[in-house]
Amino acid sequence: MSTSEVINLPREVLRWIQSLDLAYSVKNVKRDFANGFLVAEIFSRYYAKDISMHSYDNGNSGKTKKDNWNQIMKILKKVGIHDLLTDEI
Repeated sequence: MSTSEVINLPREVLRWIQSLDLAYSVKNVKRDFANGFLVAEIFSRYYAKDISMHSYDNGNSGKTKKDNWNQIMKILKKVGIHDLLTDEI
C-alpha cells in the first residue's frame, strides 16, 4: 500500500490490515474493499461459523458487489453488529 492511497487510514488500522495476510493484497483501500470480498474475509476470521468465503466473489460487477454486501449485512444482523454499516450499497 502506498502512503497516498491510505492517507485516511490510521496507522494502527493499516498495520492491522497488513497483519491479517488477506487473500488479496490491499493496494487501493477504497477500490479493494468496495466489493465486500475483503470485508467478508476479515469478518470470517472473527465469525468463522457464520461466514463461508466460497459464497463470496472477488469480482467488480455491480451484481457481485450487491450480492457480497447483502450477505455481509445478513451476517452482521445475525451477530448483532449491523449498525456498523448502512443498508445503502
